[in-house]
Amino acid sequence: MTRSLAKNLSAEDQMVQSCPEASPVKWHQAHTTWFFETFVLRPFLPDYKSFHEKFHWLFNSYYWERDGNDETGWCVFTLIGWQGLSTLLDTPVCHISFFEADAFARWRGCRLPDQALASGTFHSILHPTSGTATIYRAGDGNRVLRLTDFKTSNGPDVHVYMVAADDANDSTTVERAGFIDLGSMKGNLGDQNYAVVPDVDLTKYRAVSIWCKRFSVNFGTAPLVANQTISQK
Repeated sequence: MTRSLAKNLSAEDQMVQSCPEASPVKWHQAHTTWFFETFVLRPFLPDYKSFHEKFHWLFNSYYWERDGNDETGWCVFTLIGWQGLSTLLDTPVCHISFFEADAFARWRGCRLPDQALASGTFHSILHPTSGTATIYRAGDGNRVLRLTDFKTSNGPDVHVYMVAADDANDSTTVERAGFIDLGSMKGNLGDQNYAVVPDVDLTKYRAVSIWCKRFSVNFGTAPLVANQTISQK
């Protein structure tokens, strides 16, 4: 099936990485071969012989092997040789996707820590407003706007907006730049959370406004500074 999917691609086509999130086609073919040999042919076909023994090493990009002596059932190849996975469970890792990290955390009965995607401090516009606004990505992948040490004036029909601007030093900027309404303000004092739906592009909506819909005025704004080490979308 893997070969049939790639039958219209030349050898040169299969060398190209189509996008940052996907490996080249040649890697998928090689890794599929390794998986089929390791988990199907070797265990269940006694007379099976590999085309080349080194392919078993080369095609396994993760360098994992089954190991009945380890409590996890796996061993991993490291810079100092093969080690049981159980000895590495608390070792920091890199170059893995969020979904891989989340799957591992769930397997361990844990959850990933929230990741701060962007943060900023409120400054007052029409009414005294203070506190911090931070966009987090939670362990389940969902995003949330968290207001901490938050304080503003009480008012009628006050909402929390994500504004398509670097900052909003008046009310006109909010209306002209465009915004996304995250819902009614939950309170004018204290910490609170607001869900940020997946289609909100944080590279576009770069400020948080406390907005009174009844009088169309901006109570205060928090310009957000992105965490450059984390994807904003």
